[in-house]
Amino acid sequence: MFGPVRRAAGAALVALTVAAGLSAPGGPAGAAPAAACPTAAANAATATARARACKSRVELLDRRSERDQVFANPNGSYTLETSTVPRRVRGTDGSWAAVDTTLRSIGGRVRPLATAADLDFSAAGAGAMARIATAGGALSLTAPWTLPAPVLSGSRATYADVLPGVDLVLSARPDGFAETLVVRTRESLPRLRTVTFGVDTALTLTPQGGGFVAADARGRTVFTSPAPKMWDSSGGSGGVGAPRSPDGPAEGDRVAGIGLKVGEPGLTLTPDRALLDDPAAVLPLYIDPQVDAGRQDWAMISSGFPDEEYYNFDGKSDEGSGYCDVRLESQCNRNQVKRLIWEFAMPTAVHGTTILGATFRAWETNAWDCTADWVEAWQVGAVSTATNWNNHAGTWSRGLSAVNIARRSGCANGPGWLDFNVNPAVVDAAAGRWATVAIGLKAGAENTMPGSWKRFRNDAQLLITYNTPPSVPDSPATIGTSQRVGCDTVGRVNATDGVSFAATARDVDAGATVLARFEWQNVTAGTAVTALEDTPSVSPPHEFQASLPASSLPDGQTIQWRVRAFDGIDNSDYTPWCRFVVDNRTPGQPSITAPQLPPFPAGPPAGAQIGSTVTATFGPAAGDTDITGYYYGIGSIETAPTIWVPAGFDGRATAPLVPVASGLSKNFLTVVAVDSAGNRSPVAPTAPDAPGARQFRANAAGAVTPRPGDATGDGRADVTLPVDAGGGQATLWRWNATSGGDGLAGPAAVQDVEVRYPVATTRTVQGDFDGDRLSDVAVLTPDGANVRLSVQRSTANALLGAPAQILTGWNIANVKLVAGNFDGDAAGRTDIAVIHNDGNATFSIRVLLANGSPGAPTFAAPATWYTHPAGWADWVNMKTFAGDFDGDGRVDIGYLYQYPNCQTKMWVHYGTPGGFETAGLKWDSGAGAFCWAAADLVTGDFDADGRGDVSLLYDLGGCTATLMPFYGNADRTVTSPGRAWTSAAGSWCGGRTALSTAGTTGIAALYRVGTGFQLRGYTFGAAGRSFGPPVLAYRGAVGPRGTVADANLVLGATGSASSSAPSDWGWSLPAAIDGVSGGLGWSSWSDVDNPHTEWIELVLPEPGRVGRVVLFPRGDPTAVGNNFPSDFTIEVFDGTAGTTVVSRTGYPFPASAAGHHFTFPPRDATRIRVTGTNLQLMQFAEIEAYSG
Repeated sequence: MFGPVRRAAGAALVALTVAAGLSAPGGPAGAAPAAACPTAAANAATATARARACKSRVELLDRRSERDQVFANPNGSYTLETSTVPRRVRGTDGSWAAVDTTLRSIGGRVRPLATAADLDFSAAGAGAMARIATAGGALSLTAPWTLPAPVLSGSRATYADVLPGVDLVLSARPDGFAETLVVRTRESLPRLRTVTFGVDTALTLTPQGGGFVAADARGRTVFTSPAPKMWDSSGGSGGVGAPRSPDGPAEGDRVAGIGLKVGEPGLTLTPDRALLDDPAAVLPLYIDPQVDAGRQDWAMISSGFPDEEYYNFDGKSDEGSGYCDVRLESQCNRNQVKRLIWEFAMPTAVHGTTILGATFRAWETNAWDCTADWVEAWQVGAVSTATNWNNHAGTWSRGLSAVNIARRSGCANGPGWLDFNVNPAVVDAAAGRWATVAIGLKAGAENTMPGSWKRFRNDAQLLITYNTPPSVPDSPATIGTSQRVGCDTVGRVNATDGVSFAATARDVDAGATVLARFEWQNVTAGTAVTALEDTPSVSPPHEFQASLPASSLPDGQTIQWRVRAFDGIDNSDYTPWCRFVVDNRTPGQPSITAPQLPPFPAGPPAGAQIGSTVTATFGPAAGDTDITGYYYGIGSIETAPTIWVPAGFDGRATAPLVPVASGLSKNFLTVVAVDSAGNRSPVAPTAPDAPGARQFRANAAGAVTPRPGDATGDGRADVTLPVDAGGGQATLWRWNATSGGDGLAGPAAVQDVEVRYPVATTRTVQGDFDGDRLSDVAVLTPDGANVRLSVQRSTANALLGAPAQILTGWNIANVKLVAGNFDGDAAGRTDIAVIHNDGNATFSIRVLLANGSPGAPTFAAPATWYTHPAGWADWVNMKTFAGDFDGDGRVDIGYLYQYPNCQTKMWVHYGTPGGFETAGLKWDSGAGAFCWAAADLVTGDFDADGRGDVSLLYDLGGCTATLMPFYGNADRTVTSPGRAWTSAAGSWCGGRTALSTAGTTGIAALYRVGTGFQLRGYTFGAAGRSFGPPVLAYRGAVGPRGTVADANLVLGATGSASSSAPSDWGWSLPAAIDGVSGGLGWSSWSDVDNPHTEWIELVLPEPGRVGRVVLFPRGDPTAVGNNFPSDFTIEVFDGTAGTTVVSRTGYPFPASAAGHHFTFPPRDATRIRVTGTNLQLMQFAEIEAYSG
């Protein structure tokens, strides 16, 4: 019982050990009776709540495993208890039972009652000797002999005389099995010079470290085998050759290595000939390759045998530690120091957490005597099958703690657990996100046996109490009297009613509660940082707010604040400082310039008529330098300003206006200016011509033919679309059709720019739902377990909400919308058809018939007009559309349907009174010809023949697109001329376009440029059954309030440079013109050691007038402003010659990542060049150009 010693004599054993993960053929453990304060709960949230209420720890049952248990503690922390060996097994019914290796004959095989793998042994015969399986794979071993029926005793099955004088013993273990040949006579030894075991497995076996690993198809190790060894029976406390357990060598046994060959026909063992043939070897001999699965990494190392491995204690249940002195114990064989090592997996749940305590626990089975002696725990290197004294003793890097005790039967302290504080090692492992951590035990005095010798079991444990700190709060924002602003820039807010700081705190620990800790500082006044009172603690995620009174916020001063979360144990890190400027100044009333709308009572020009769009320009009052846009209202009476138009850099905005009253009646226009702090100018009293107000006359409307999409009443389709507002939200914007061709007026947010819809859960469709000949927008959104339908009806200028209807029991995720006058009512009201996902690969068409009146849209209850046969059409593969494609006066419904292998078909259900026909196939792309996901579609009567048509914008890949129209015919066929237009290669990227009808028969395509809010609007004019190329009708930016309206003219540009850093470093020229100022952008790279000249030149995608260039310096935290040129020029080229418009020498080093604006008189431009001189590097995060 004292260590490896080398002595002669005896008999022989041959052993093969196999081990694995967990399974449990045995029955379930008994369930504990219910208690008011249970000891376990199903999940973390429940366990944490119960632990806090009961003030005692509660186990998380969903985290229990064979080796691990996790407990929720009353203070919100968790404790992980992990063991090196399985402690429990899960049964087939989900219950847990203690490991029980007792063998029984079950179903023609020999099986243990509860072990860590699906394990069985032979009941007799020539089949598999032993089979083991885990979730990762299975492995069977076949003996080279026919096996007799075994004798079962506890965990062992003994197959007597498989060879004369040789018994086979298979032993079930908690994590696998051991196979041992017990050689009792020397006559059998020559037959064991090589032994081959057949292997049956789908795993790949690869030699490693003298043993092998078995891995699955993804390379993940399922089973491992250390280098095999053999030993005789010359040692042991019972004397030479005494009966013993076949689990492993005893102290003093002679040990030698075994050759192992992996391959056909299996595992071939070649025992050491010197020991095998030595007549002095004491029988039995052990020949021992092992196979293990799961985590079983523990080992002993011995200074007396420094190049030998004792992985997993050579199969023994305990091992010695300390100094083994041959003068005191002859079985030591030689003087030696023994140390023990255990390696534990570090679950990812512990990574990055705060370690509150870590205890290593080992069971001491024996000591030299009853005198207390020190034993030390150390942080050590990892364990492997090759671990020995020579390669491991030098890894004992840090002493952690020590315990002074002796545990021995008959002493005051019998065998039992020793606990060691290993907190520093586990802290490092958690912070470093290590996969494992290894702990070693050594004697405090390694030079004396009485003062050091102890034995420890292999089933050591590691207990870790940890807490996951809350995340750094996100979405910080300052809420003032006027607006809410984010913290990505220095915002401005009105603070006349005080401000609130807001941020959302989160914690990954289920059931946790958190509070927020805010602090603030007046930067302008230089006051000390002041902490605000902690908020109440609530369950995350939660947006916390803290307030400051107006008295603490002087006008014009800069304030900063930050926040961190606290979960009762740990604080998160602080958010970055969030800065804002207090701006309580009210803007002046804006100017109105509108030559087409002379003040009342002047007569109206010919172009000013009801339904037709005219434009007005709004400008800032004198002294207002930060106007971001304007709200306005127009009506036959004074109308609240709710329509938003954004301003450009100059504070001016062009607004589309539609007169609504004619003759001597007045139209009333009211305009309010809004500054960057959200402050609004006062609403002006109505007057014929005054700042913020205008009264004017208009002519009556001419004869107009109603047209789908016409929101103003001029007989032309306008473009009304939900447009990205950031954060997964969208706002409704409109581009009115102009009187000339298929042009577009500038955009306006017709429902207030602050009204937003979640993109993922909102469905919209357009139509004249109230019969007033103006196109409205129907919006469907979730409403609890139902769907809410609201109509935003057009007033010709604004969209105003009508009372909503609830569609009970509907799910927005199952809704696709089309619109049309399905019942053909004389009032011309548009109905809504819902193509509804009914599951089981089918759908239904549910129609909501419009039955309201002008100004009061309502709908009848939905009625099912068509149900598709089950199993024939998967709703997710449909892109739906509607139109009267055969011209019979009834609206039809069609869809593009996705088939495998990039095949798409067009199907149409023709309308009937109160229903729809079975779909007919109208077009088949053929396999591999048309990928459904790459198409966007729009419907309209593009050839003006009274029948509906469909046009597809198809992404060809490589940022190239093509327009493909399909025209409806009276005989219910469709005709397609193929590609009507194809973009230049690389100029039109898929997924960036929203389509709409426009004007009379045209198509509008709103194309998102870059990654910000910049848009370009193109129109395709129709001529018969063809389309002209796209014409640029609009370019600018629409987004949240504060977005500058001006178009960034270099988005989509091409360019060149004097030199460029390699793109794999993160720099590139396109990155400097992609609309993102926070990235690395472009860098020169020609001569970083000597002053020289560098340039970057950009060719505009379309010629334009440029009067402003914005250069953004680097903004990465450790290099803000680096390599921004000090001496530079900006040149503008008009196609024939270049002009230097900006020249700077000694320009200051940028203090932030904000853009630097350089303005000059606008010039026609086709390209722009920035040249830097006397520099080593020139770098820009982004370059922008605007008209003024």
